[in-house]
Amino acid sequence: MMRILTVLATLGFVFTLCEAQRWVSRPKPQVDSEFQSAKSKVSLSCDTGKMVFKMNFVEPFSGVVQIGPKATRECTLRGDRRRTSYTLTVSPDACGSCKGHTCSPGTFVNSLYIRYHPTLERDGDDVKTVICKYQAGSIQAG
Repeated sequence: MMRILTVLATLGFVFTLCEAQRWVSRPKPQVDSEFQSAKSKVSLSCDTGKMVFKMNFVEPFSGVVQIGPKATRECTLRGDRRRTSYTLTVSPDACGSCKGHTCSPGTFVNSLYIRYHPTLERDGDDVKTVICKYQAGSIQAG
């Protein structure tokens, strides 16, 4: 009879280690977080290798969404003044996220900025701290 050890990750995947020392991965349900303001609703999904921001705005969006302190192409989304729904996908360690020695291992922390005007920061803009954790939670032997 084969003995199996299972390591459960907080987010991402469930890894199964067999006696043959071979790793097998199975998808685990994602944990989503939602944030809502008077002008927008944002959901964050933390998955292995990516952070996915889905945004719905009350009115067609003409502003700028930025992840982290630098407005790089990968970390910025500009509204087209027509749509109310957008998705921005970034790597967890991109956009100035703290990780490793700055944060706990497997933890990525950053800021989400939503500016409703295309060039100005104004009262009523949204700033949210976002956190994704990828850590082992428990070990079960069976």
